[in-house]
Amino acid sequence: MRDERQIERILQDRARRYAQPPATEQVDGEAHVCFERAGVRYLVPLTGLAEIRGAERITRVPGVGAAIAGVVHLRGRIVTVHDLAWRSRAGAAPDEGWLLVCAGELDHMALLADAVDAIRPVDPDALRPPPVTLSLPATCAPAIDADRAILLDLDGLRREPAFFRA
Repeated sequence: MRDERQIERILQDRARRYAQPPATEQVDGEAHVCFERAGVRYLVPLTGLAEIRGAERITRVPGVGAAIAGVVHLRGRIVTVHDLAWRSRAGAAPDEGWLLVCAGELDHMALLADAVDAIRPVDPDALRPPPVTLSLPATCAPAIDADRAILLDLDGLRREPAFFRA
């Protein structure tokens, strides 16, 4: 459960973001949701998301890999919750923050987020290869943008054994 100070901080952050004037520069590109986990910003395609919801009622599963924070029950489905900060174990506790529920052809998965920042277009011409020090394989994170946010490939994440290893 969130305390009053956390709620006040969240509301102040939202008010500050909403008070900013809209960007006048238009960039062609697919819309992405920008979110943060353990101080790292990520981008996921908006078309790959089913919903964004509060990270509550995550059930821990004993014996699973570190990348799996647990499972949640969403509309009759059991959905695995994955933590992109699994190598560092940094960031908010799994029951705080947000879940980005990613819809797949056969399954859904959820990604933990400390904050969800914005929906913004990603200019494909501004993308560059990720640094070699990135802990995610290039199949999962093929590029970074001009703001150094990591572009995630949701299908690549689904195929990554370490991300689903139990």
